[in-house]
Amino acid sequence: MPPLKTQEDLDQVKGFLRAEGIKPGTGNALIVHEALSRGLRVTGSPRGRAVISEGAGASFHWRNGVSNINHRLARQIVPQKEVVSRILRASGVSAGENAVFSPSDAERAWAWARFASPLVVKPFNASQGRGVHIGIETRERFIEAFTSVGEQYGEVLVENFLPGTEHRALVVDNLLVAVTRRVPAHVVGDGASTVEELIAAKNRRRGLIHKPLRTDDSARANLQQDGLSPASVPSEGQTAHLRRTSNLHTGGDAIDATDELHDGEREFIEKAARAIPGLRVAGFDVLLPRGEDDGEPAILEVNPFPMISMHHFPAEGQSRDAAGSIVRAMFP
Repeated sequence: MPPLKTQEDLDQVKGFLRAEGIKPGTGNALIVHEALSRGLRVTGSPRGRAVISEGAGASFHWRNGVSNINHRLARQIVPQKEVVSRILRASGVSAGENAVFSPSDAERAWAWARFASPLVVKPFNASQGRGVHIGIETRERFIEAFTSVGEQYGEVLVENFLPGTEHRALVVDNLLVAVTRRVPAHVVGDGASTVEELIAAKNRRRGLIHKPLRTDDSARANLQQDGLSPASVPSEGQTAHLRRTSNLHTGGDAIDATDELHDGEREFIEKAARAIPGLRVAGFDVLLPRGEDDGEPAILEVNPFPMISMHHFPAEGQSRDAAGSIVRAMFP
């Protein structure tokens, strides 16, 4: 079967997913398409998962990155972000120091964190970049961010801010498969168009997986930090930031960077994967030194339910066969 390249290709596979009772997400379509291409059997489950099998042998399920390919111990460890950080640092892998606090523990959290500023305050169990506050240095701003996160999400994760350029690295069976550099939602000025016009133009070429850019309250606040508004005309080459976090669900861009890593950086990421027992497939949020003020490589977070579509459909750069690597790991 030819690779999925267009929206029409995806829609055809998603039709199969719906018929089988499988949740019709893009990542699911990529995995199922790869499995069918290899002659594997694919059926749906009551929970909307794709169940992939080969004859009467082992079977694996997959839904939005959630899979039993990772061993049970890894599935229990990785959601505990503070535990993962300790395991990595004990294994000689640089990672941020963090701790989890209840919503009523703002003062105790500040006492723990105040000597490690700048700080990051975020929900313990949220995803898609929701509720993240970065670069906090004062008690007042810390208490404000901590209270906001606690009221909306419950338990609060506090960690020291590490300088670096964020990348998402997909590792399968301890081998680095693909890397994307995730860039926060932004537009670049041409000296003639307003921010609103630049956003509209960029939205027309967003591709298959990238979310539309929006001028909501958060975008306006970030523009204001740049001295801009939606009606402003940025100078040619000037970046207008709509977000400060790089999550794709808030409009970030995924740019393929697989070939940019040198051998030491690849080994650093694979060493991190080896440190967590039973972790066969995961996305590593890794900070790499690409800017003047960036530090040494460090692991920011480990995601056992990786988004693979960003590797197949980057905003810029070469497509990487993430689904192929995962299905081959299921059935060598």
